[in-house]
Amino acid sequence: MTRQRLACVFIFMLAMRDVSAARDSFHAGNAAQVVGAAMKESSDRYQQQEKVTEAGSFSISTMWARGKQSSLDWLSANVTFRFKEHESPPYVEIDGLDTRYRILPDAVVAMQKIDGMATIFITGWQAYRDHKGRFGSSHYSKDEALWIRTETNPVVGVTNENIFSELLPFGRDAGHKVYEHKEGGKIIRYFMNSRGVQKMAEEDEVQFHATKSQDIVELQLPGEAPKQMANPDRDLMMLVDGMLGEMSCMGKPSTCAFRCFYDSENDVCGPSHFCEKVGAGPGDNLAPFGSVQKCKAVGGSSHEDADGRIAEKLEDIKGDVLDLTEKLERSPAISESDSGRSSVKETSKLVQEANQMLNIMETFPMRLLPEAGDFPVAAARAAHTDMKHWRRGRDRLTIQQYQEAGSKSISQVRGSQDYSVPAKLHNTLVDFLKKRPDMLIRFLKHETKDQCVLSDATASDRERLGTFVNYYMSVPGYSINDLKDVTLDLPAHCQDFLVSEEAMDPESIVQTTEESQQILSNATSASSEGGVLQVKSERLARALGPDGTSFLQGRTAADFAADESERAQEVVFIILCIVVCLVCFFFATVFFMMGFGSLAGCVGESSGANSGPGCFGAYFVCMIIGGLIMWGAFAMATPVGIAALIGVIVVLIGTAVYKAAHLEIREHEFVKPPPKWKAVAHLAM
Repeated sequence: MTRQRLACVFIFMLAMRDVSAARDSFHAGNAAQVVGAAMKESSDRYQQQEKVTEAGSFSISTMWARGKQSSLDWLSANVTFRFKEHESPPYVEIDGLDTRYRILPDAVVAMQKIDGMATIFITGWQAYRDHKGRFGSSHYSKDEALWIRTETNPVVGVTNENIFSELLPFGRDAGHKVYEHKEGGKIIRYFMNSRGVQKMAEEDEVQFHATKSQDIVELQLPGEAPKQMANPDRDLMMLVDGMLGEMSCMGKPSTCAFRCFYDSENDVCGPSHFCEKVGAGPGDNLAPFGSVQKCKAVGGSSHEDADGRIAEKLEDIKGDVLDLTEKLERSPAISESDSGRSSVKETSKLVQEANQMLNIMETFPMRLLPEAGDFPVAAARAAHTDMKHWRRGRDRLTIQQYQEAGSKSISQVRGSQDYSVPAKLHNTLVDFLKKRPDMLIRFLKHETKDQCVLSDATASDRERLGTFVNYYMSVPGYSINDLKDVTLDLPAHCQDFLVSEEAMDPESIVQTTEESQQILSNATSASSEGGVLQVKSERLARALGPDGTSFLQGRTAADFAADESERAQEVVFIILCIVVCLVCFFFATVFFMMGFGSLAGCVGESSGANSGPGCFGAYFVCMIIGGLIMWGAFAMATPVGIAALIGVIVVLIGTAVYKAAHLEIREHEFVKPPPKWKAVAHLAM
C-alpha cells in the first residue's frame, strides 16, 4: 500500500518509469509489480498462464496498430502469441498482423489508455522480412511500439450521420459503435471510424442505446472453447510478460532473478541492480540475442553461478540503499512556504530513488524462494534481518524491529545484519517528507478541492502533518483501518481522505506521471520554450489550475525573479505578435486587392489591350506574394495567422460589396432620363 500511496502523493513528479520492473515469478502465479503497485495473487490468472504454457500459444480477436500513440491507424486482426521454444535462441512470436514479429527478451509490455481506450503496448521487437528471409532490426522506441486494443469500456450508442459523412474525407461515418469512459467527473466518448482512426464523439453526435452493452475479448487456446477475459488489458499484459519470462533466463532452472526491460526514453535498463547494458559480446543465456538486444539480467551461466552472483548483488543493494538513506538524512529541511521549483524537482528525484529501492527490497526475496527462482544461497542471505521487510515476506519485521532500525545510525545499520535496511530507508523517507512537506500539502489541497488543508506553520500544525504522513505512508503501527472507529486531531476532510483513498490504477499512474514529467520539466527548465501545453489528465488539469502553473510554482525570491522574467518575455512576445499580425494583414490585403484588380482588368469589358499572358501573370504573382505573407503569419503563431486571415477576408468582402454598390449607383445615374426644361423653366425666373 505504501508504494501505491507514494505514487499518488507524488503524482506530479518525475516518477515510476519502470513499467515492467520487478515481476514476480511466472510459475508461482504472482502478479506483476507495475509502478510499485502491489497486486494480489490471482489463481485465475495462474491457471490461464499454466494453460498457455501447456498449449504453446493463445489468440485474441481485436485491433492492432504500430507507431506513435498520437497517429495510430487501427486494423482488425486475430492476434496470436506463440512460444518458439524450439528455435535457437527461443523467443515469443506475434502472428496475425501485417507480418510476424519477434518480441525481444528485454521488451517492455505495459498497459496504457489512449483517450480512455484500454490498450497494451510492446516496445522491443523485430519484424520478419519475407524478401530477406530473416528478422529485421530491433525497435525499442515508444514511437514505434506495437499496440493491441483491449477494450474495456461499455458501448453506449452509435454515431449519427452528418452532412459531411459522404461528401468529405474527414466526415464522420454513421453507425460506428461509441464507447464511453469515465475519468473522475469527466466523460470521454470515442469511436473508430471506417479508416481505423480513433475519434472523439460529442453528445449530440451520438444516437444513444436504451441500455449499455460490452464488447467481449475472448482468450482462444488451441483445442479449447474461447473464454472471456475478465480484465483484458491486465490479463493480456500478464500473459505476454509471463511468456517472455518463460523464454528468458527466468525459465526452469532459473539463471537470473528478474527479466530485464529497456527504457528507451531514459536509456536505462531495469529493474535496477538486477539488470545491466549489453556489451558487444556474443549472445548467452542472459542475453540470447547478444548486441541486438539492449539489456541483460544479472545472473550466471548456470543456476549455481546465478545463485552466487545474486547473493553478491544483495550486498551491493544494501550499500546503495544506505547511501541513498544518508543523502535523504543530510538533505536540508525546507518549509512549505520556502519551497521552490528547484526544491520540488530535487525532492521528486530523491523520493523516486527511494521508492524504487523499497520496491526492489520488497520484491526480490520472493524470487529467491524454492517455488520461484530457487536460489538457496541468495535466499539464505536475504533471510537475515538487515534484508527483511515488514510486508509480504514469510518472516516479516515486527513493529519493534522497524522502529529499532529507524533509531539506529547509518553506520550502525551498515556494519550489522541485525537492523533492517528497508526499514531504515522507510523511516528516513517518512522523516524526509515531514521536513519537506510542500509536495504533500499542495497535493492534498488540490486533490480534495481545498477541503483538506494542512500546514507546517506552527508546532501543532507540524504534529498534525506528521500524524497524517504516518498513516498515509502506512508506517507500521498506523493502520488506515483503525481510522474508521477513531477520530484524529486532523481536519475532517483530511481523515475522510485517508479512509476513502483507494489505490489508483497502475496504468493511470503511468500516463499521469509521464505527462507530469513533461510539465515539471517545462516548469523547472530555464531554457524551456513557451507554448500551450495540453493536459489530458483530469487530476493534473485540476491541480495545475487555470494558469497551468499553480502546483509547480515556487515561492522563493529566485523563483519570483524567474517568473517576472518569463512574464516580461511573454509581454514582448505578445507585442511582437500584434505587430506581425498588423503588418501581414496590411501587405497581404494590398497584394490580394492588386491581384483581384488585375484579374478584373483581364476579364472586364474594358480590358482591351491589357488582356493577355502578362495580365494574368500579374494576378498570379500578387496572389502568390499575398499567400506567402499569410504563411509567414501562421509560421509566427497560429492565432496570428488566423487573425490576419480573418482581417483580410473581411476587408476583401467589404471592398467587393462597396464596389458593387457604387457601380450600381453609377449605372443608375447613367440611365436616368434628362429633365424636362419646360417643367423647370420657372425656377430660373
